[in-house]
Amino acid sequence: MAVAGGETSGHLKKHHLSCWQEEGDGLGLPEENVVNKVVSPLAKEWPSMNFKNPNELVMGHIIQNDSKAGLRPGLNSIIRGLTNCLWHEYGVREVFGMQAGYNGLSDPDIYPPIKLTPDFVREIHMKGGSVLKAGRGGFDAEKILDGLKKLGVNMVFLVGGDGTQFAGNLLYEAALKRGQAVSIVGIPKSIDNDVVMFDKTFGFESAVAEASEVIRNGWVEASSCDKGVGIVKLMGRDAGFVAMFA
Repeated sequence: MAVAGGETSGHLKKHHLSCWQEEGDGLGLPEENVVNKVVSPLAKEWPSMNFKNPNELVMGHIIQNDSKAGLRPGLNSIIRGLTNCLWHEYGVREVFGMQAGYNGLSDPDIYPPIKLTPDFVREIHMKGGSVLKAGRGGFDAEKILDGLKKLGVNMVFLVGGDGTQFAGNLLYEAALKRGQAVSIVGIPKSIDNDVVMFDKTFGFESAVAEASEVIRNGWVEASSCDKGVGIVKLMGRDAGFVAMFA
């Protein structure tokens, strides 16, 4: 994918732990077989498959999973899918879910982490809400980075909408400033579909389906009486995707 200035998605140096703090334009790919020490378990599992970057290796053994902001459809499915992928495909055995969003990352003593395993997440996609409990506020980049360093965490998955991802970028900048090796990975979760650079966010289709049913019921009510008018107000804040698709 080409972007302004001639940069393409193949230029990953500024996003790689081995060279993200180096000065320069960040163009090109890092020398994976030099900078990383752990062979990709996916390449070992399926040696006959062709990978876009066959030399890509994996660093780190502890992954942190964070769910932030309000409840959205599919939160438990994201937690389940991410945990199973890390466990079965990457061989990661230490996956933690932080409760109450950034509150759990800032104050793990008050909101203790939950150890995520395939057994724990086996049926959570059949339940509503979030097993990690959603929460707003609580963002403190320095406290979060101190906590991650204490726990030995070098990878954080942030599940949330535009506010979560904005804070995630601040966390990345704080880590860059202090030279702390931690990867910040954003997973777009928003019924409003308002996260830039993503065509569709988790929760959007479910919101559209529910909104369509409400609109249909409103039309039935309004068309079943003389001079009836039905008004349906849908979420979206600054985005009208739910209303448009419904």
